[in-house]
Amino acid sequence: MSGVSEKDPKYFTCTWTIENVSYCLKRDNEKIYSPVFIANVLNGTEWRLFLFFDGNDLSGVLYREKSDEGPLTITLDLDFAILSKGSLPLVVQERKAQSFIKNFSWKFSGLCKRTKLLGSRRNTFLPNDSLTVRCRMRKRNEIIPETIICLARTRIGIQKRTFTWAIKNFSTLQPHQENILTVEAISKQALSLAFKMFLDCDENVQIEVSQDGMDVNQNSNLVRCQIAVVDERGNVIDSTDINAPSDLEAQNQTFKLPHFLTKNKIVANDKLYLFDDDTLFLFGQCEFYVGAVYNQVVSCRSIQDAEVFKQIPCGRTVQDNGKDFNGQNIQHLLSSEILEDFSTLKDDIEHLYEEQKLCDFTIRTADESFPVHKAILCARSPVFCAMLKNDTKEHLKDSVDVPDVNSSTMKKLLHFVYTDEVDDLRWEDATQLYFAADKYEVLPLKQICSTFLKSSVCPDNACEVLLLSDMHQDKELKSAARNFVYDHGNMIVGSEQWKSLEQSNVQLALETLEHVFLRRINSCSCSNLRKDSS
Repeated sequence: MSGVSEKDPKYFTCTWTIENVSYCLKRDNEKIYSPVFIANVLNGTEWRLFLFFDGNDLSGVLYREKSDEGPLTITLDLDFAILSKGSLPLVVQERKAQSFIKNFSWKFSGLCKRTKLLGSRRNTFLPNDSLTVRCRMRKRNEIIPETIICLARTRIGIQKRTFTWAIKNFSTLQPHQENILTVEAISKQALSLAFKMFLDCDENVQIEVSQDGMDVNQNSNLVRCQIAVVDERGNVIDSTDINAPSDLEAQNQTFKLPHFLTKNKIVANDKLYLFDDDTLFLFGQCEFYVGAVYNQVVSCRSIQDAEVFKQIPCGRTVQDNGKDFNGQNIQHLLSSEILEDFSTLKDDIEHLYEEQKLCDFTIRTADESFPVHKAILCARSPVFCAMLKNDTKEHLKDSVDVPDVNSSTMKKLLHFVYTDEVDDLRWEDATQLYFAADKYEVLPLKQICSTFLKSSVCPDNACEVLLLSDMHQDKELKSAARNFVYDHGNMIVGSEQWKSLEQSNVQLALETLEHVFLRRINSCSCSNLRKDSS
């Protein structure tokens, strides 16, 4: 910062990260407050930051607490910045010679447009839905003894509520015939929800949502609602979702989800959409904003030692208590909290992918293209590495078509390839991602998906897990599925899913029954032995 660091490099810095920030920023007139920073180098004054949308503009405020131990007035040079994932300033505003009395604040207006922050440049400003801001201060025309960096973190809490909704006799529904479902609150912060499903005049499926028990002038804490049609195995067929209006008030507390199906489409594809008893089965999830659940200063430290380290001339050996700084000691320094505020190698590689910088290869699914980097693919996948050798057609074309992996799955696969991270998995995501991870030999991801599938086996999907494990020769996954059939055989053997398994892979069905039979025989033998010995 030019105003602070031209002559005096020492300043007091507050760096504040807010997690799940979009849930709060979507709400009009909502302010997010940081914890209190105590600035001993600024005469013991105490400070707080807060953010809010002023119309369409994000504003930041530096506020001096009304009861600190500092002087009545302090004059500061300061700046306020929004930082990137790599801690580089994206936006900076400066203010010089600003006087603060106790219980006084200064507003930095127009830091960023709402449409940019939550829309066109969301990935840049809100990586992983986290916003990081920084405020730097120093006393006007005075030298403070050392530079202090304080790091704070706030986590916005979100509660999720899931529910199921069976619409019986769907094919006989008439326009404006209502089906009502009440979803009870799960906490004091979340109000009860009332859902109403009906057909409009054009026989579009309409779903309305409202909150019960709101006080006058109380804003809704419902931030997102999703409804999906699922089949008998729990697979999602179609879905709709909406971000709830932040100004949903007591006098106008109902809103509609976008219509996504018609009665004609459902009835015409009844084998897909409807259960055998003419029931349309819906699965829903709602997310509620509950405010800050964590708000703490996590560290305050001087960087005086780091400044001394910078003064070391190149090529010189530094002595510390008679011991040279060898490579191991230097590595210890580089891996310490000195580098805490800088981006990591993992961050930078992920940034290359997100910004599509210097991409030299393209993966094409049926409906989307993914620019990628050959070197990263080769390092992470033996299959891609073999595919990209100089003597292959893919190398010559600089692209490959992947018709058997859908776009959503490819996006998740590449996200893991570049970050070693997996987003929240659902059943249908995990099965498809498991297939892709096995195909391209991304073995850590395959293991993650396999573990998820093993923990998610149920009577409705046990046969599917058996087929999947057999197809991919996954012994651990097959064992988990077989053991589940052993424990819950009365719910599985003879079911429609089991009959389908017998038709598609009779050998697998027989092997599974043999496994169950042998376990039961062994169990009975052990039981008889215990009786005889007693």
